[in-house]
Amino acid sequence: MLPQSKKINILLVDSQASSFHEPLEAVLETSSLGYEYEIKSTKEPREALEFIEERNTDIALLGLSLSICGANESIQQAKQIEDCLPEIEEEHIGYKLLRHIKKEVPVVKAIILADYGLCGDKPEGQKQLASARGADGFVLKPFGMQELISEIERLIL
Repeated sequence: MLPQSKKINILLVDSQASSFHEPLEAVLETSSLGYEYEIKSTKEPREALEFIEERNTDIALLGLSLSICGANESIQQAKQIEDCLPEIEEEHIGYKLLRHIKKEVPVVKAIILADYGLCGDKPEGQKQLASARGADGFVLKPFGMQELISEIERLIL
């Protein structure tokens, strides 16, 4: 359960953050829970770490694989996060961020956003892996917006 404040701060870190930031915000605004939501979104690991350092995030939505268009951008992002969090050994950038959050700001709830292609035909195994690493929720992409909203609401209540 999150603090009793009426404002929920959400950090969205995903290569497709710009695609679903506005729809997520619109659906949350019509939520029956009566909270105000502020969403910060980025596809950049370094910027995500800056948001986390501000310590005003209640829920983090973390894409496992932050690759964007091409392999070169992926390599640059992997290098960026490696430079920021060299002590955390993880294959996926989203898990690096998750472990950092759980160590530095354990009150933040985290939902892993995993690509179906990453999970292959065993999404349940990836869900268990996310849970074992400290995730509070798991959503498989592509997803319906209501599925993500349900996970967020579950963490709020």
